[in-house]
Amino acid sequence: MHKCLKNLLLFTDAIASEESVRITPSLRSQKGMIWSRLSTSNFDWWEVELQFRVTGRGRIGADGLAFWYTATKGFEGPVFGSSDRWNGLGVFFDSFDNDNKHNNPYIMAMVNDGSKNYDHQKDGSTQQLAGCLRDFRNKPFPVRAKIEFYKNTLTIMFHNGMSNNDRDFEMCMRVENVVLPKSGYFGISAATGGLADDHDVVKFSVYSLRSPELAVTQEPDAEAQKFEDEFQQHQQKLNQQKDQWAKDNPEEAAKKTEMDDWDNWFSEQDKELQQIYQGQSAMKEVLTDLHRKMDEIIGRQERTLSLISQV
Repeated sequence: MHKCLKNLLLFTDAIASEESVRITPSLRSQKGMIWSRLSTSNFDWWEVELQFRVTGRGRIGADGLAFWYTATKGFEGPVFGSSDRWNGLGVFFDSFDNDNKHNNPYIMAMVNDGSKNYDHQKDGSTQQLAGCLRDFRNKPFPVRAKIEFYKNTLTIMFHNGMSNNDRDFEMCMRVENVVLPKSGYFGISAATGGLADDHDVVKFSVYSLRSPELAVTQEPDAEAQKFEDEFQQHQQKLNQQKDQWAKDNPEEAAKKTEMDDWDNWFSEQDKELQQIYQGQSAMKEVLTDLHRKMDEIIGRQERTLSLISQV
């Protein structure tokens, strides 16, 4: 079993194995859940990395899987296997189309203060903070979600499991001014109904976010590092050639006492290489920022279309 799954409590139909936890098997009317043993009492902001599989034989599956951050641990109930009227956050990976809007599988987030019942008939569409239409069933690789809560902003990034590339995440939602309990428990639940899927959790990791440097973590860019390494190698080779030339031509080298002369000794090719590297680095930063903004725009459009479909 993945080390991040070992410190969890299993309830109802959840089954642990060496590689994953099966929250529910593909049998009708099953419910299962796992919860953290301890509450968060020493950090306010956090990020969760979740990897899971939802697999079933049919074209349509049910019911779905939920991530929880709540003031108290949930118990067996009607909301994707866990209890209703929770106090905190629920992120629902909803497989079944209860409202016949043809907008499932769907990912949505909902905050509850302990007083609201989840609206199953409308798939919670009128209660959601935000959501995105993403298919997470029967993928070749585990699907992934990064759920970040930092300075009252909830951000969910989603990886559709069509590749094993760690960088293939896209924005699902970003919501500001979200208020959650100061301390709480993390959990995952799942349920099946008349239709049934296997719901398997492969990884469930929680990280505390304590500073702006930790708020957004990005994988190092391999291509940018490659350019940097190539430039440094070229620079080192050029310095070696300069030293060898000075050794072979001591009289000429003695004349080049000013730094400007040595700078002129470096070829235009070297200067062009440096300019190219700097330009590529700047282009990468612009494209990364553009990609992030496009993800946010797409998320807002999907939210708008979801609201229009409810009318």
